[in-house]
Amino acid sequence: MAPAQKGPSNEDQRVWLEDAMSTVKQNAVRLRRAIEQDNYQEVIKFATLVLNELRTSMLSPKRYYQLYSAVFTELNYVEQYFEEYCLTHSIQDVYDHVQQCGNIIPRIYLLITAGVVFLRRADSPAADIMKDLVQMAKGIQHPVRGLFVRHYLNQATKNAWKPDASEMQGTVEIVLSNFAEMTRLWTRLATAPAYTMSRHRAEEERTSLEELVGHNLVRLVNLDGMDALAYRKYAIPAITRHVLSCHDRMVQSYLLDTIVQGVPDEFHAQTLPYLVSIFRAVLDTVPVVPVMVSLVDRLASFMNSRADDPGMLESLVELSEETLAVNQLGGDFEDIDTNDIIPVPAAPEPTDDEPQACFLLRLAGMLETVIEQRPTLGAEDALRVHLALLKATLSVMPDRIDMICPAFSRCRADVTAIHGAHPLLEQVLTAPIMHIGSVLNLASIEGYDSVLAVASPQVKLAVATMTCERVVADAQPLSRPAEVQRVLTMALPLLSGADDEDEVSEHCGYVAGIVTLIDNPDPAVAIELLDITRSFIQKGDLDHVKVALQPLMHKALDIALSAGLGGVTTDPLFRFATEIIHLMAELDVDTALHLQILAALTSDKVGLDDVTFDFVGLAITTVQDKISGSRLQFEGLLECVSAITTLTAMSPENYETIATNLTHFASRFITRQDQCRAVAACASLWWNGVLRKGDRVLECIKRSLTAADKCKTSMVSEQYYYPLILEMIDHTMFFIDRGCPEVTPELLSGLMAVADAGLSESTETHSQHYAAIKTHVSAKVDAGVEAYCAVVSHE
Repeated sequence: MAPAQKGPSNEDQRVWLEDAMSTVKQNAVRLRRAIEQDNYQEVIKFATLVLNELRTSMLSPKRYYQLYSAVFTELNYVEQYFEEYCLTHSIQDVYDHVQQCGNIIPRIYLLITAGVVFLRRADSPAADIMKDLVQMAKGIQHPVRGLFVRHYLNQATKNAWKPDASEMQGTVEIVLSNFAEMTRLWTRLATAPAYTMSRHRAEEERTSLEELVGHNLVRLVNLDGMDALAYRKYAIPAITRHVLSCHDRMVQSYLLDTIVQGVPDEFHAQTLPYLVSIFRAVLDTVPVVPVMVSLVDRLASFMNSRADDPGMLESLVELSEETLAVNQLGGDFEDIDTNDIIPVPAAPEPTDDEPQACFLLRLAGMLETVIEQRPTLGAEDALRVHLALLKATLSVMPDRIDMICPAFSRCRADVTAIHGAHPLLEQVLTAPIMHIGSVLNLASIEGYDSVLAVASPQVKLAVATMTCERVVADAQPLSRPAEVQRVLTMALPLLSGADDEDEVSEHCGYVAGIVTLIDNPDPAVAIELLDITRSFIQKGDLDHVKVALQPLMHKALDIALSAGLGGVTTDPLFRFATEIIHLMAELDVDTALHLQILAALTSDKVGLDDVTFDFVGLAITTVQDKISGSRLQFEGLLECVSAITTLTAMSPENYETIATNLTHFASRFITRQDQCRAVAACASLWWNGVLRKGDRVLECIKRSLTAADKCKTSMVSEQYYYPLILEMIDHTMFFIDRGCPEVTPELLSGLMAVADAGLSESTETHSQHYAAIKTHVSAKVDAGVEAYCAVVSHE
């Protein structure tokens, strides 16, 4: 076998292109000068010299395109000149004259240029001229040169040739004739001697020219008067024959993709049998699956856009019942009788006459024949097509479970051939979540749970996340046990497997969104819903459980508050809250304390004295017995005091019991400074909306001052003394402002005297604190507040 002929090197091509471009520029200058001088003979001469550079075989398609672009610019000037020249001369003479050019490349280009001018004449035989130009272009058989001359024919005549709609058949034949020749030249490029050096290089260079070929189809569908009927009658049969007669993988792949992407969706919807015939009969190496998927996506969008036009969709159903005879697909495509049709094998009928349902079933049946008749398509390929059909069904008919189930069933049959972490499996599971009318209807899709069961943990997590997002986005209340059970079953993967606290919070955030939607006005049903939710949460790991229980507790208290304010019994709800608190106490004491206080505040709003007392008692017990460390206990006590002072429904007896307990506990802190601050904080328990015992307030302040005085005499804690005095001044002013008579101006004056004596050596922070105190006192004096005026007089 002779060695493959090698094409010119990149360097040789670069030099050749530079020389050719230089020659074009030089002759272009002379050409424009001749145009300015209206020298017809010189115009033809220099136009020929410019065009002669396109005769080269030394350039790759990409470099040839650069040269062609430069020449094309000059041809525009020639066209304009011919237009003006023919105002006083015969265009036929020009047309005949340029045929005298010695070389075929310049001759054909100039003929096309003259032909464009001829086409613009109202009395010109336009169809004959176009046929003549298309036929003459056959004289250039070199693949690259031939493709570009036909591309120029398309470009130049695009705006000049305006065929009448009544001549549609002849017009289509002309455009498709040029298309067929360009396809043939493009196919030959693969075996052209200059490009046999490298298959990869040949593929790249052919790919760079594909748009030149596809432009014909774009032009075809944009012809004036081209509609779906004309396309179906004149264009698609010829296109089908042509595509199937091109026994080249790249050509068939590109043409198939161009047809699907470039032709209007309405045309596709009315010519499905032809497209399916192409899918079935192209070479086995042609990747038809991506194109089939794209077609399904486009048809779904088309049906959605025409949802309010039932007449259009019904006509599509009638057309989709036709297909080309299967036994003709492997024969001589030039001899196919495109009117010879047989029915598609019977497809399952929907339960009603909705045209969308009928059309989708027909489409699925057609594509199923493609999958069955192409042995190279595997389970994954089939799944891609079936997934596209599932998405289309969900998009067009999101509420039709009877349509969604068979579409999902086709996917389910393919899933067994792929692994559980496959991206397609995730799409199969998430597509219904994204598009179904209500995510609660997932339970009605037969086989959904079995497919979910074989998915990897990562896929299950993605499904859980999307389920929660969709449920929250729909904001549909979950008021029945089956609904809560279904959604939480889907969300269960979110309750385990996180790598860090941030991920735990993120996962539980999704679950919290579900919990917020749980609602039922019947407390008994509400408790059942909450119990179901708690059971699911407890299936998670401890890190997730302690976070996820919190929104559940909030939801239970929200329901209890609504029920209580509405006069409905709330005992079961608060019992449920107590159970959650006990669970949380075993997992996280601090969080349990917060929930105990929250429960107390809620029951107080409902007016349940004893229930509130019990929750407060739990909180106090937690602070005293379960929280470790003096500092954490101190913070817990302050949290309790802050909440308790806002209670309004508790009886004075219960309230006093709590206040006594906390005050006693406050006095038992180990450090003097904590004792001082804790007892002072408890003073507010004795002067509020429930209790008004000024003597107990004064007792707390005095006990706090005693603890502060002991700090002054201690070498360890003396640095706390004056800051504590300032805090005691704040507490004293607080009770004076609230009218507690036992807290007198004399007490405040004495504390300020101590502060005056000792703060000279204090820090800047303490000085600023005391300055703020003095400002407050001065403002009260200026306002004429009697108690503060007495403070000043005592000074």
